[in-house]
Amino acid sequence: MEIVIYLAPSLILLYAAIDIMAWLNRDKKHADVQRCDFLYWVDTYLLPISKQSYTAKDLYGARCSVIHSYSAESKLSREGKAAKLNYSLGPEEKENLQKDIDFTKELNTKAIDLKVLFTDTKKAINQFLDDEGNNKLV
Repeated sequence: MEIVIYLAPSLILLYAAIDIMAWLNRDKKHADVQRCDFLYWVDTYLLPISKQSYTAKDLYGARCSVIHSYSAESKLSREGKAAKLNYSLGPEEKENLQKDIDFTKELNTKAIDLKVLFTDTKKAINQFLDDEGNNKLV
């Protein structure tokens, strides 16, 4: 089964997994996960292993756009506070996508490799679980 067939549902599950990790890592004084918890978890666990050019705020904006409006734009990206993320499947496709973005001069937009994002997120979750003394994912 290819990710491309189920791009949007795959992204929803990916961002939900990060939300869950942020909830597990939140200050226990708070019943609910907050934006700052998501940003902190991404900054602490995902960004140190990623070689892609997104920020925690870019991922949060992408999470909001996919989950809330099933689109590529979020309030943060419209306000210029986060980049709009366009997804590719593989390094060559990412390079071509970024060239298209650059050619059209689409501001505040980045191409990222979805397969790498999934792999990096799995590694970040495993690191978090290891830090918490829990079992790792397969």
